[in-house]
Amino acid sequence: MSKAEYIGEKVLENREKTKKWIEENRPIWVTEGEKLKKLRKKLKVAYSDISDKISVSIPVLMKLEAGEPIERRPLVYSSYRATLELILAERRLAMYDFLNSTD
Repeated sequence: MSKAEYIGEKVLENREKTKKWIEENRPIWVTEGEKLKKLRKKLKVAYSDISDKISVSIPVLMKLEAGEPIERRPLVYSSYRATLELILAERRLAMYDFLNSTD
């Protein structure tokens, strides 16, 4: 077997492993994405608001919500989730301040 054939074989093996890994993880990603999307919509937050805060493009956020494979998934997921939690906390604090103001 030549070096080129060996490399070609390894590339194909790697593609198959990646494909299998994606298929195994997709149900988890879909569930996570649905939860993020549901919370984002409930909070009435636009993609652009999240995109600006975490410096991730809107198409990447849409892929994350759809459960599609993306690069840096753990980082993007945790940043997205933390941003939604921060927005929720800010709104709760604003409501608390409003209700307890003595003006």
